[in-house]
Amino acid sequence: MLTCYCLLEPPAELLTAIFPWIENEQAALDLWVCQIGRCAADYALRNFLRLLLWFRRVLLQDAAIIYHSCPGCHIFGFAPFNTPVFKQFSATAPATIIDAEQAASVALQNLPEHVVRSVRGIVTDVNMSQRQQNEEMQELKSTVMSEMNSIKDMLALALGSKQGRKLNQKGLFLISLEKVLGLIHLY
Repeated sequence: MLTCYCLLEPPAELLTAIFPWIENEQAALDLWVCQIGRCAADYALRNFLRLLLWFRRVLLQDAAIIYHSCPGCHIFGFAPFNTPVFKQFSATAPATIIDAEQAASVALQNLPEHVVRSVRGIVTDVNMSQRQQNEEMQELKSTVMSEMNSIKDMLALALGSKQGRKLNQKGLFLISLEKVLGLIHLY
């Protein structure tokens, strides 16, 4: 739809009929900045005036399109929407939009195949990356489980004997701490 709006350019007479003071305000702002200096640059006002220029163009384009579906709307009783220039401009709107949509359709005919190939490639890359990460996580899990089983066996051995009970009070935590620190290095 943006293409359609770019091709639907309102006549200058209509543009200057909406917010007719914008150009004068822009000139006054430029003069003020030149006289006072760069520190007087009012960026908010400059951008607001540019926004109003864009709004008047969009307002005329939208009104030209709406005129065909609802010519009895109240807005079309007021200037500049009731002028012959506006009516002539709005008469060209449907044909301009149809031409632009047809041109866009022709341009986009080959796009789906290209997009499908691009998306398929991206999905394949993501799937391969996920599989690789999953395999690495499985290997890490296997290593951690093996180390945990080793710690479990050592604890069972230490707790099962008289010496193990004495070790439990003094040195069991040192043995398991060494194993845990070994596991931490895996991450």
